[in-house]
Amino acid sequence: MIYDERKVKNKVIFRVDGGANIGLGHIMRSLSLADGLRRKNSKNLFIIKDTDSEVIERIICSGNLIEKLPLEIDLEKDLNLTIGLIKKYQPNLVITDSYEINQHYLEQLKKLNIVLMSIDDLANMYFCSDVVLNQNIGVKANDYSVEKDTKLLLGPKYVLLRKEFKNKRSLCEIKEEVENILVIFGGTDSDNQTLKAVKALRNIKSAIEIVVVMGPGYQYEGILREEIKTDSRFILARDPKNIFNLMMKADIAISAGGSTCYELAYLGVPNIIIIVADNQKKIAAGLDSYGASINLGWFKDVVEKDIKKAIDSLMENRERRENMSRNGKKLVDGKGVERVVDEVMRQIAWKIQ
Repeated sequence: MIYDERKVKNKVIFRVDGGANIGLGHIMRSLSLADGLRRKNSKNLFIIKDTDSEVIERIICSGNLIEKLPLEIDLEKDLNLTIGLIKKYQPNLVITDSYEINQHYLEQLKKLNIVLMSIDDLANMYFCSDVVLNQNIGVKANDYSVEKDTKLLLGPKYVLLRKEFKNKRSLCEIKEEVENILVIFGGTDSDNQTLKAVKALRNIKSAIEIVVVMGPGYQYEGILREEIKTDSRFILARDPKNIFNLMMKADIAISAGGSTCYELAYLGVPNIIIIVADNQKKIAAGLDSYGASINLGWFKDVVEKDIKKAIDSLMENRERRENMSRNGKKLVDGKGVERVVDEVMRQIAWKIQ
């Protein structure tokens, strides 16, 4: 990516982690925010561990610069290298999105005379950051321990949707009959809940189309293909570039409890959630309580008949699907990126004064 330095207003560094082992959620939401900042003429640099080549390529192809840290690195060396890069690039804003970063790490970054923002899901430490973003449903200000002047951006109004989702949900509709089901368990799906969902859907008797998304880190494609080889209703999609189109076409989705749930909610797609990580429990419970999703619970407790029962129930009940669709759209309005960008631009302006 070649930048016209005459047009660059701000320099932004993202210190973010992602890959086959830990998933792509941090990467994808940071890329969404980076795109919003770039539209304000910001120059974005991602500092990331030397992970999967597909992840590196995705960051670069999205119009960002990149610096790679060693894959196997202790946190103190990580911090020192990151500080060195910050001093070299002299950004106005540094954004962190990694579960490995701790309070000490943030405190050292805060000393560098930059605006510091942390994207977080856990609220499990003290934050000295100027801005803390937690886009998840149900999070409250008193969940956090922060500086008195820290700006908290909390809840789904700040969901960092990908740019291709913007202003397109009016195209979605709730049909009388379900015609398409989407199965999507993120970038890796290390516990292979995709296969469990597929086995459950094989027992659905309707002549529907079932699109199964395999993320770039999914390692069970051979087993999956063997399972569906005699069932023409299934379509496999490996790391599709048109994920928005697949979601928009879906009448029902089955997913994990991460950021994908908010994309489906924004589009109004009724969603069945299987929780695959601890940090998804509150999200799944919140979306279920709000009436935008059905939470089946922890993946080890969910069996194929549970999935089939939930699918059968939704297929037979258009009114419930309509209510779920309406609730999802109400929860996520798609303006999160703009709200976050506006706030960090204000923070940068105050720092310059």
